[in-house]
Amino acid sequence: KINDFTRGKNVVTLWKGSPAVVSDGKGVKVNSTGNPYMSVGGVGDLLAGITGAFYCRNDPFKAACASAFICGAAGDMAFEDKDAGRMASDVLNMVPYALKKYRPRRYGKIIKAH
Repeated sequence: KINDFTRGKNVVTLWKGSPAVVSDGKGVKVNSTGNPYMSVGGVGDLLAGITGAFYCRNDPFKAACASAFICGAAGDMAFEDKDAGRMASDVLNMVPYALKKYRPRRYGKIIKAH
């Protein structure tokens, strides 16, 4: 249904959920990171901010996919660090670590965490 909503509108839709889903009307990507404990107030705002930052230098579909992945990865790290009962700020605090762990290098290789 997300593809039907997006098709013909010339927009990219990022549905925040577990899992997050991104559509550009032509294709759909389902994000593999994140967890149900991220459904606390403020995580959607965090996701929107990450998306805006990535959109500054990427096309909308790529920005939405990358932001869903990074926000979810940060949420997974926050869950591992604090268990349940966290706040959006706990997810925010893990964003730099998720970016460092998954940031592509200049030549397209992925940095592997040790």
